[in-house]
Amino acid sequence: MIVSSFSKKAIDSWWFPILFGLFTFSNLTDYLSSHMGLPFSMPELFFMLFYLYDRKNKIKVFLPEGELHFVVIICMLFFCLGLTNFDFTIYGIVNTLRVHLYIMLFFILFRHNSIFNLKFLFKLSLGVVLGTMIVAYFTLQYRLGITSNKEWAINSNIIAVTFLVAIAILKGNWMQNTLVFMLAFITCFLSASRGVIVFYALSYVIALSLKISTNRKNILFIPLMLLAVWGILNSVNYLEPVVQDISPTMHHRLYTKTQDNINQESTSSDDMRFSNIIYILEQIPNRILPSGFVDKSQVEKLPLELWSLRDLPFNELLYMYGTLVLLILYLIYIRKSAGLLLKFYTKGDNVYGVLFVSSVVFFIAVFIGGGLLERAYFSPFIGIFLGMSFKRPDNRVAMARQMMKSFV
Repeated sequence: MIVSSFSKKAIDSWWFPILFGLFTFSNLTDYLSSHMGLPFSMPELFFMLFYLYDRKNKIKVFLPEGELHFVVIICMLFFCLGLTNFDFTIYGIVNTLRVHLYIMLFFILFRHNSIFNLKFLFKLSLGVVLGTMIVAYFTLQYRLGITSNKEWAINSNIIAVTFLVAIAILKGNWMQNTLVFMLAFITCFLSASRGVIVFYALSYVIALSLKISTNRKNILFIPLMLLAVWGILNSVNYLEPVVQDISPTMHHRLYTKTQDNINQESTSSDDMRFSNIIYILEQIPNRILPSGFVDKSQVEKLPLELWSLRDLPFNELLYMYGTLVLLILYLIYIRKSAGLLLKFYTKGDNVYGVLFVSSVVFFIAVFIGGGLLERAYFSPFIGIFLGMSFKRPDNRVAMARQMMKSFV
């Protein structure tokens, strides 16, 4: 099946991908949807607004009908299986369905088509990170001086973060690296999320390791990066009294919990996450078969074994696919990740390096959390990353055949 994508004019412009990422794939989507009075976040609305731009010069893309039919069947099957758990609500199951549907659709799209290059993905990810930073700032403004037992944090689009950092390190110039580093610092600080800090740090470490391994001259990046980190840490320590005054809750998340981790002292949330992991591992033999989509809207009201559905994506995937299917998927994923690293060194293409960085961060995020599978506006990036990683050879012959059929 041949469908229309975005126009070449939009893809090549400097402003379109930034605004597209800002309004469609970032936390700003959720923020604007709630202020518009919508019942839930609707990235589809913002997507259509950008899709309608320059309708006369759309690029044609190929979508295999067989794979689309398979996605529909899987979604219907998992939806019905989810309904068999009477602790779940239809609203919660549909929200989860949206997340996984967009992953599968964007996976198919980018597996069979080369639409975006690294330049576009960098600007698209830049817009996503800017959106996260804006929402984090507004959230902090709202909570200034508030002392609350309910902790808060702003999760980020993890794959967009890895794309932004990896592209800047492997292919960007010094201006792009400076911009990304400053955005990373500001976003980590305003989000009050240790998860965001961890994912930025992982992306930098892996991307720098790849860059240095390809050319020993790149080892000069290390002292420069260490100097920048030293300056940031000093700034963070200097700002601690200020943060304590303006937001005690933010101080608790950024300073107290981080210090506890450095001193190898576990926090209540860490203890709960560790307990959940142990419990999930014990339940693996009992989850052989798929159980369908889950409901993460009211986790507190669910049985103990389902409490970690929101914090640990691994539990959600294990519940959905079952042990056997998930094991097969993980083995295929690990093999593909190793293949990406091999292609990076043999072909010298930075695309494979960026995808390898994302594959490692994604694998770790499945066991850590960070809102990986929580929001529908995050999931298309997962589909883009997976589709590009599992990309098939050139499909121009198949596309030509399909176009000929459409004219008959």
